[in-house]
Amino acid sequence: MRWNFTIPIAAPIHEVFAFFDDPVATIRFQEHAGQHLKQSRVVEALPDGRRVIDLQMAAGSRAWTQTIVQEVREPPTRLVARSYTWTDDRNARISTIETDRRFSSDETGTRLDVAVSFSVEHPWRNPLAVLLNRLVGNSAGRLEMEHSLHAMARHLEARHRAGSLT
Repeated sequence: MRWNFTIPIAAPIHEVFAFFDDPVATIRFQEHAGQHLKQSRVVEALPDGRRVIDLQMAAGSRAWTQTIVQEVREPPTRLVARSYTWTDDRNARISTIETDRRFSSDETGTRLDVAVSFSVEHPWRNPLAVLLNRLVGNSAGRLEMEHSLHAMARHLEARHRAGSLT
């Protein structure tokens, strides 16, 4: 699945970039993921500012890790991250999400263009789940992502307005 979004945000580009550069900040706005986050840990920090971050997740007795690898980090104009889910073995990936975020200044603040792609690593292991995800999850996932991006934009705009008043 691949989705594209464009979101205007009435805040300066450097503030918007800084927010999206923090995976823990953004995951709190993602309805399903945010409620399952238990802890985060930087696994690797590279000299150019890119990081590899593990997010420990749990729901009831189920636990998993979401690893986020910042592949491209070009402040304040671009962030590309690939994240994958795994349970016991970091190399046994269950699913992968890639996000390509591009930031540009415009007359109202920042324009955010996001391309998101999602894939199941071994679709032949559970073809019914893949089919249901394509039929039902595609529209539901797209709506949830769009809702999350708009919530983040409102948060950034409110934070910017509050900072402008002090």
